[in-house]
Amino acid sequence: MLPVQFVVDKLASATGVYAFVLDRAYKKVASAGVPPLFTQLVEREVAYQRWLRDALDDARKQVRIAQEPSGCTAVLVPLSDGWCVVPGLRTTKNIQSVGDVEASLGAAVPIVEPSHVQSLAYLVPVLFSAIQPVLEQRAVFEHTVSDMTVLLDYLSQVLFVLDPELLLQRTTEFFVHKLRLGNCSIVIDSFVGRYHHNPSLLNTYACIESLTKAHVQQTKTMLLSANLAKDVMFAKISVDKLPPCLIALPVGSGAVILFADTSLNDVVSLASGLVEKFGKAWEQCLLYQSAHSLSITDPLTGIFNRAFFSRALARATESAQFVSVCMIDVDNFKKYNDTQGHLAGDKVLQSVAATVKATLGEACVFARYGGEEFVFFTNTKDAVSLAESCRAAVEQGCGVTISLGVASGAGLSSEKLLQEADAALYRAKNSGKNKVEAVVLGEDKENL
Repeated sequence: MLPVQFVVDKLASATGVYAFVLDRAYKKVASAGVPPLFTQLVEREVAYQRWLRDALDDARKQVRIAQEPSGCTAVLVPLSDGWCVVPGLRTTKNIQSVGDVEASLGAAVPIVEPSHVQSLAYLVPVLFSAIQPVLEQRAVFEHTVSDMTVLLDYLSQVLFVLDPELLLQRTTEFFVHKLRLGNCSIVIDSFVGRYHHNPSLLNTYACIESLTKAHVQQTKTMLLSANLAKDVMFAKISVDKLPPCLIALPVGSGAVILFADTSLNDVVSLASGLVEKFGKAWEQCLLYQSAHSLSITDPLTGIFNRAFFSRALARATESAQFVSVCMIDVDNFKKYNDTQGHLAGDKVLQSVAATVKATLGEACVFARYGGEEFVFFTNTKDAVSLAESCRAAVEQGCGVTISLGVASGAGLSSEKLLQEADAALYRAKNSGKNKVEAVVLGEDKENL
């Protein structure tokens, strides 16, 4: 059981969570970390023991994220000879039953981000898959343990990294330091990451990256070059100032390219393992980015949705800064929909959104508020002029007109600003439409 304990220890040290492994007879064979309330409950509550067995049986074939009877969350991962369990994860403060359990046992349950639970569900099976060859051999060789340590160290470095640029940065840095490289480039999708950013060699690296990526993507095999200067593939590129040895490995729709001053033959196996783990981390990162984008974006117009806008505005007003909110409504939109059809109406909303977004630039948070209503806020004091620019741009380029209401002030709640902006919009609609109405609230009346 040495490899299993090794991985459980790494998991606990990298994440700060408690984890344990059970065999098929529900007997604990390895554990690491500080035991949470969960372990005390299992020891003293028959109902909890029954829940655990049922939950494990449901997780025989795939990873499962389950809610414990106390209200906490557990990650259950099936293994070849049992299960790995990461229990006692609390993702919200508002669990009454957990509070009751804490009070009765005199202990606390740590709070974790929901995204971290998802990352754990991804990481745990990856960690255990890394030791599967060792388990099959029933022996642990020194070089195997050494490589495994590097792989697990890398996974701990990128465990909760969900930003593509940061993942590329950490990966190139890790690869260069652990494999003693001269440089590392990762070219994948529309992203490029390099450890060294030498402007004078940028074009040289770009040429090599383009050639090697095309080659490994076409052949789906590793490219190994012992001397770039003598390699016919790079004959038209001046490579004198680059490390002479290269390995390129395919990953997803791109390539990981390793440069070194000496032969890389001895690290091919470890490099392949690291690239494989990077590929899985990259997939997880893109999945998260896609899900996050969908959660904050209006699907029709591609701008922020109401939920994201409300959170952003609440944060801005909490800081007591001067904030202006502008409510926007497309004039006579119901009549347009009734006469032109809903598809034409959708195109108008898309056109208005694109036009206003381009007019506002990056200084504002702009969102679809609902139906034909849009909204933006800014911390600058030129909201009225921005609103007028938006009105003119839509009138000129979208075939419809808009009315706008602006409310400005400092130290006001988001609800108050939205209420006053909506009232100003109502005045604009009722006084002829295609115009801007504005109100300044509080002390800032004298400053504008």
